[in-house]
Amino acid sequence: MIIAFEGLSCAGKTAVSTELSIKYPKLILLPEFFVSIKDKVSTDLCIANDIAKYTYARILSNRGNHVLMDRSYLSTLVYTYAEGKDKYRHAQSWYEDALNAKSVGEPDLYIYLRIQPEKSLERAASVNRLNLKYAWYNNTKAAYDKFEESFDKDQTNLKSTYRKVDVDNINFKQLVFDVESIINQFIDL
Repeated sequence: MIIAFEGLSCAGKTAVSTELSIKYPKLILLPEFFVSIKDKVSTDLCIANDIAKYTYARILSNRGNHVLMDRSYLSTLVYTYAEGKDKYRHAQSWYEDALNAKSVGEPDLYIYLRIQPEKSLERAASVNRLNLKYAWYNNTKAAYDKFEESFDKDQTNLKSTYRKVDVDNINFKQLVFDVESIINQFIDL
């Protein structure tokens, strides 16, 4: 089974997926960036990262492993949407081709950690991760709206199962418990 964590920056995706992969060694964690990033993050680099990460996740899953992915291709689409129409159209066209060619695919389960845009920015600033050179930090509301649209049962094009967890007003221990409970509905931890 492939499980992807999605949501705005500082929603808790990395922390929760890391915590669960430590607690349950049968869960294999693939980090947000699967390829080395030494320069500015670009759309093409994110696309290459998504393909490499999904390919490895699929191999591991086909061998009977359970994989936690810190973000999937959906994040690249959401963040390019927040950066502007040209970047979004480029990424959307690329992903449509990649999905048809099966170089990327949807996970079996999305876990959307929903955090309000202002809370995301507040957390990013508190851990020194607020980097305004990236357009999505300047347009976090657009990214939030795109995530909301993606995980709205009446608007979504997603074929996979998804669950939402509101993270604004819960502590980390409760967040881990809530995510564990979701995963336990699908696999026996």
